Amino acid sequence: MMVLIIEVGRWEKFFWRPLVSPGIDSPMFGVLTCMLCYVGLLFVEIVEIVSEKIAPNVHCFLQKLLPIIVILVCSIPLSYQAYLGSLYFAMDGKLDLLWASRVLPILFVLSAFMVGPVVSILEDLWSAKRYKREVNLALLHRLSRVSAYGMIVFFYH
Repeated sequence: MMVLIIEVGRWEKFFWRPLVSPGIDSPMFGVLTCMLCYVGLLFVEIVEIVSEKIAPNVHCFLQKLLPIIVILVCSIPLSYQAYLGSLYFAMDGKLDLLWASRVLPILFVLSAFMVGPVVSILEDLWSAKRYKREVNLALLHRLSRVSAYGMIVFFYH
């Protein structure tokens, strides 16, 4: 989160400026909103773990909310990727004509779907080598097919 705050620029205005002048139409406001919601939901997941011993009533309540929170945590990065794709429309001179397309936010989301399985494959191969366990090639093959289908759709557009 700190790296993103610094990369956004003018980090000293990061927390108070969106409250004073939100810029609701800006894709950058969407990125900020997604980041804050994501971190907030991750905080709720951590509170759920900590509350197990400290506050059993809170833990029981959060256990019931956890499926909804997990769904939200999994879906917020899709919006984040789409907002990042929308940022390029704000920079007309920086965007190459090859990539100038109205479906650019969708392409950003699709690129995340392509890279996700590949990262999982690399992590599985690394951990299998590191911990000397057998690699499940059938699972890795299915993951690579998901990524390949995503690439086909990506390059079609």
